[in-house]
Amino acid sequence: MTVLNNKIHPASHPDFEHFDENYHSLGFLEISRTSSYENYLVLNTPFHLPNTGLDVFSQIEYFKNGEYLKRIDPYFDDIRQGRTKLVFFFVDWWGFRNDAEVSGKNSGNLITYDIYNWVYHHVKRLGLIEHSSFSSPVSTQNTTQHQDWPIINYNEAFNRYLDHGNLLEHHDGVEFKNFMFYLNRRPRSHRLYALHQVYNAGLLNNAQYTFHFFDEGIQANLYTREQYIEKFLNGWIEPENINYNMLSAVQENFEHDHIYDASSDVQTFSELEKLHQVSKECFLELVVEYNCSDLKVFLTEKIARSIVLNKPFVVIGDRGALEEIKRYGFKTFNSIWDESYDQLNTAKERIDAVITLLKQIKQGYWKTYNRQIQEIIDYNNHWYFTGYREQQQLLFEKVFN
Repeated sequence: MTVLNNKIHPASHPDFEHFDENYHSLGFLEISRTSSYENYLVLNTPFHLPNTGLDVFSQIEYFKNGEYLKRIDPYFDDIRQGRTKLVFFFVDWWGFRNDAEVSGKNSGNLITYDIYNWVYHHVKRLGLIEHSSFSSPVSTQNTTQHQDWPIINYNEAFNRYLDHGNLLEHHDGVEFKNFMFYLNRRPRSHRLYALHQVYNAGLLNNAQYTFHFFDEGIQANLYTREQYIEKFLNGWIEPENINYNMLSAVQENFEHDHIYDASSDVQTFSELEKLHQVSKECFLELVVEYNCSDLKVFLTEKIARSIVLNKPFVVIGDRGALEEIKRYGFKTFNSIWDESYDQLNTAKERIDAVITLLKQIKQGYWKTYNRQIQEIIDYNNHWYFTGYREQQQLLFEKVFN
């Protein structure tokens, strides 16, 4: 929980690790100066609480069972009287369940919670609805919402580069030395399967890539990397068919590991500049997103980074990710190559189709961008820093006004 006074800078807090970036980039200070609220009471995923498979970050205990209410109890009267606004400001996957999901079941790699409905009934009963809001970065398509408390679809992760402006040089007419730009941090199951298939297809040749084996299980020496791969590829590949040689390729590729600290995962402009110097030598980016749900879409800074870096992209992630990008107002590359992989029913099918597509693209002429590709790249980059930014500014203001 973070308490923000409109006369002071927001304090750092484990519940709310990214707010400072938005505070600057989308003008929270200006909002607070003109707002009728004296304070904001902001809650996010309680990352500091115990994290178990049965209750990730204790969110059932914290939100469903109302543990958070004990922390905000001193502010009830101020909220009811309009002096303080209560803001549920989610920056990650958890937040709500859409109509296709079942609460408590995995959706992709991540468990589904229905925090939106849990806390709605709390704030409704306590008379806090009028001076509270709920925001989430996850797509609200096919989601039943309360008319008196709609979800505000503000995407902090995708917006992470908005404050940089269009500061990176364009590289029109560059002849690319490499085919693919391909970054990975935490080795989730869909990323491990994708790496396995990328390696087997020979796509790491002519590629600039990273794959950080950053995971608490490995860091704590609970697993060897081979054991970890076998555990997390269970259900994707039969153990006897796993090609462990991909480990050697990753371990030998330390060229770009210095660019950022995988454990802290700090997204800075200096990191973006360094990635830009590498990516501009590559024809396209293979973006492997945060999750691989078949039921709901969450776009993050990974695909936004590709847009800011002026790259065409192929995306491994949630079913319908490309459609969600279009709903944001961006263009994809369906006029250049086949993007039907985006609508395939399972993550495994989508990944296999992407591998086939990448091999087809690589066989073609990819040394320079043609006019059609360059126009899409330029449109997306311009839209991110203009029309899209304006849309998000309005949503951000809606959260806090």
